[in-house]
Amino acid sequence: MIDPADSQRILLIFPRTGQDVYGVNVGLPLGVLSLATMLEQAGFVPLILDERVRGDFETHLRNNLSSRPLFVGISAKTGFQIKGGLFAAGIVRRTDPTIPLVWGGVHPSLVPDSTIQHPLVDMICLGEGEHTVVELAHCLAAGRSPEDIPGLILKKEDVSSRTAPRVPVENLDDLPSPNYELVNARDYITIGHMMREPQLQLCTSRGCPYRCGYCYNLLFNQRKFRCQSAARTFREIRRLHDDFGIRAIFFYDDYFFGDRRRIHELLELLEKSGLRMQFEVSCRVDYLDQADDALLQRLGDNGFRELLIGIESGNDDILRLMHKDITVAQVLRVNRRLAQTGIKCKYSFMAGFPGETEEQMIDTMDLMCRLLEENPNASATPLGIYTPYPGTDLFHKCLAAGLTNFPDNLEEWSDYNWVEARHSYLDRRQIRFLNRLNVLSRFFDPHAFQRFGNRFLRPLIMLFYHVYHAIARFRLRHRFFAFMPETLLLNRFQQAYVDKAHRRLLRRRD
Repeated sequence: MIDPADSQRILLIFPRTGQDVYGVNVGLPLGVLSLATMLEQAGFVPLILDERVRGDFETHLRNNLSSRPLFVGISAKTGFQIKGGLFAAGIVRRTDPTIPLVWGGVHPSLVPDSTIQHPLVDMICLGEGEHTVVELAHCLAAGRSPEDIPGLILKKEDVSSRTAPRVPVENLDDLPSPNYELVNARDYITIGHMMREPQLQLCTSRGCPYRCGYCYNLLFNQRKFRCQSAARTFREIRRLHDDFGIRAIFFYDDYFFGDRRRIHELLELLEKSGLRMQFEVSCRVDYLDQADDALLQRLGDNGFRELLIGIESGNDDILRLMHKDITVAQVLRVNRRLAQTGIKCKYSFMAGFPGETEEQMIDTMDLMCRLLEENPNASATPLGIYTPYPGTDLFHKCLAAGLTNFPDNLEEWSDYNWVEARHSYLDRRQIRFLNRLNVLSRFFDPHAFQRFGNRFLRPLIMLFYHVYHAIARFRLRHRFFAFMPETLLLNRFQQAYVDKAHRRLLRRRD
C-alpha cells in the first residue's frame, strides 16, 4: 500500500562544493532550507539531501527515489558543486526518467541559457525560489503544466521557454522562520575563524546596493537590498541561542549593514536583552570609515567582534576598474582604527583582473601583509583568482581583453574555480605568476590554519605553516617568484586534506 505522503514528497539536493571541511566551513544550506520550510508549510514532504554531511550519499538518494518524488531540486553555484549536481541528476535520470529535474541557485539563474540545454536539466528556477517551488509542487501534484508559473525556464522536446518574471520577495519578514528539524542543525556547527567559538549561521538580508563589477548581485538582485526587521532578526538570533545553546552566529548576508536604522534598532534590542553573543558578519570599508568611534564601540560591545571586509586589491587603479568605490588610503585608515577597538576583521583579496599588471598584483600582496602587521586583530584570506560572470561590467572588459575560453556547458562550468588562473586573456607567464601568488598568500595569516586538524595534528599543521611562512615572506620581500616547485605540491596537499576530511566524516556518520 502506498503512503499518501509519498505523492507529496520532494527531494532537494545540496551537492559538495569541493572545499568542504566539516566543522570549519560546512554551514547550513540556508537557501535550500528556506525552500523546504515553505514546501512543508504548503503541505508537502520535503527531504534535504546534503552531500557535505550525508554518508553514502548515493545510496540515500537511490532509496528516496523508490516512491517517485514530485520533482528533484538541485542547488548549484558555479564550480565544483555543478559536478555533484550532475552526478545526482544522472542517478535520478537512470532510476526514473519521468522525475522532473529542477535546477536552482546562483549558477542556473546567472547562466540559464547554457544550463537548460543540458540533458539532465528539465527546468530552472530563476532567482529566489520560495514561492516558485510551492506553486510548481501544487502544479505537478495536480498533473498540470507549469507554463503559467512565474520564474521558470521549461524544456519540452529540447525546446526551452521562459515563463513570466517572478517578483522578488519584498518583505523578508513574510517568509517563515527556517524549520531546523528538516536537517540535523548540529551537523552545521562550525568554529569561528578568529573568535574560536562554536557557531551556527543565519541570513537576514538579500542583495547589496553597491556596484562592484565582479559581483553576482549585479544580476541576481539588481543591486536591490532587502532585509528582515530588527525585531525579526533578533528573534532568529535568540532562537539559535535558546534552541541550540549557540553563543556565536555567522551571518551569510551579502551585506549585513545595508540599512543603518535596522542596525541601530538591533543594537538596542541586544542591549535591552542582555544576550551575550558573538557575530561574524560582512561589512564594507567605507561604512566603517564613516562610522564614529561610538558606533564602533557599540558594535563591539554587542557582539559584532569579527567583520568580513572585501578589500580585493591593493592598487587604486584596479579598485576603480572593479567599481569598488573605496581607496587604499581608506583601507589603511580603517585598519588602524579597528586595531584600537578590539574588533577582529578578516580581509579578502583577488587578482587576475583584465589589464592588471604583475606590479599591481604585488601591490595587493604588500597591502595584505601591511594590514596584518599594523593590526594584530586582522586576518586575511588567500589571494582569490578573479572569475568573470556573464553580464557583469567586468565580464565585458574581459571579453575586450581577449577572453575566449569561457565555459558554454555545465561540464566546463564545473571545472571553474577560484584557486587556479586559467583565463585566456592572461598569458602563460601571468597565469603562472598569479597561481604562485595564490600559494604564497595562504601562508601570510596563521589564523587560517588554527582551525584545522585535531589536538594531535594541529601542532604539526602549525609547524608546517611557520616553516613555509618564512619562505613566503622572503619571496615577497625580495620579489623572488621565478622558481617555485612547491606550488604543485602544496595545491595537491591542500586538496588531499579536504578530501580526507570529507571521507573521515562519511565513515563516522555511516
